[in-house]
Amino acid sequence: MARETKQSEEPTLQLVHPVYLDVPMLVSFVAAAEDGFALESEQTEKGATATDRSREAGGGARAGFPGLGALVGLDMSGRVRRGEQEQESRETRVVRQHTEASLFNLLRHTLITEGRIRVTERADELADIEIGALVEMSGEIIGNPLQQMLDFFLQILPYLGYDLEALMKAKKRKDSSRSGNPAKRAGGSATEELDEEDLFRLLATMRGDLDSSSMRDLVLLGSEQVRAVLTLSTEFLTSAAADRLLGGRFRVIGKVTRVLDMGESINLTRRTALGLGGPDLARQLVTDFTSEQALFVEIGDPVVEAPAMQLLPLAVFV
Repeated sequence: MARETKQSEEPTLQLVHPVYLDVPMLVSFVAAAEDGFALESEQTEKGATATDRSREAGGGARAGFPGLGALVGLDMSGRVRRGEQEQESRETRVVRQHTEASLFNLLRHTLITEGRIRVTERADELADIEIGALVEMSGEIIGNPLQQMLDFFLQILPYLGYDLEALMKAKKRKDSSRSGNPAKRAGGSATEELDEEDLFRLLATMRGDLDSSSMRDLVLLGSEQVRAVLTLSTEFLTSAAADRLLGGRFRVIGKVTRVLDMGESINLTRRTALGLGGPDLARQLVTDFTSEQALFVEIGDPVVEAPAMQLLPLAVFV
């Protein structure tokens, strides 16, 4: 008869490696789940041992020191008892300290066990997701098209014969015929009033805006073309972490801050001075830059449309 094996319904602890981790959010989650916690625990053990050792020797002959015996008349015969007691004490101090990664692994295991994480993979699953829900989504980090364009711009600027510092200090030429908001001009390009230097100056200003922002947007492309805009803190998104994330497939656990309905979008230029211009201006800026420079690289859409959601990530991990 074959022996049946009973399988536990509780998921096993799967160790994962977090590449990005929002530490304050992690601490808040763990403290709430465990009703308080300590990053470090200490245990001290004390013990003592005692040993009683005795040694006895005897003899009936005189000691073999005739010269000494003759001087003092000492009879060395007899019995000698020697006793020793040794006591040894020990103290063992054990310190166990959590790392941020170990805390996240334990937290994720607890949340999965309790069914508090919702796995989202399909577009039809977005409709009933509430704001503030904790979700897990997997996919490819395709980065931020705007960031990629601005990084590329700074790399090729010297080859175009421009010095960034001199370009930013140069006085802009004033032309009364070019007054007004170019984004409102009908039937023309949103940036048609900008010459090459003005366009480059605008791109450099936008790059400065992104560098000074405390948050950064990265796009995660999941299955069925579902996208998630990840709003990551620059405090924890180091340049090394950003390099590891780009182009890889990762999983994300985060809180939902927005779910896009049909016709809605997220403009990835929103953290720059151009963000108020709307999605059309963002797309036109990319089009004008790529067509002006005849670029051989492909720059993605700087506007994210439905089906998509915005996440405040607790962790990005693999």
